[in-house]
Amino acid sequence: MPRIADIVRNEEGQVIGAVLDDGRVVSMDEVMAEVKKGNIAGVTVDVDRQGREYLREDVEM
Repeated sequence: MPRIADIVRNEEGQVIGAVLDDGRVVSMDEVMAEVKKGNIAGVTVDVDRQGREYLREDVEM
């Protein structure tokens, strides 16, 4: 199962995608969908107080 290796930002500094450790470059929409399906390891999708979704790193204890 791939993991996120790096993030991709545009000129304004906004996150627009991710590079997976298997070499694929995917958009944030694709990342969110794949994380929700359980196809990307190490992160989960969470929701902030304003209802926006964001990625949260899985923390092993």
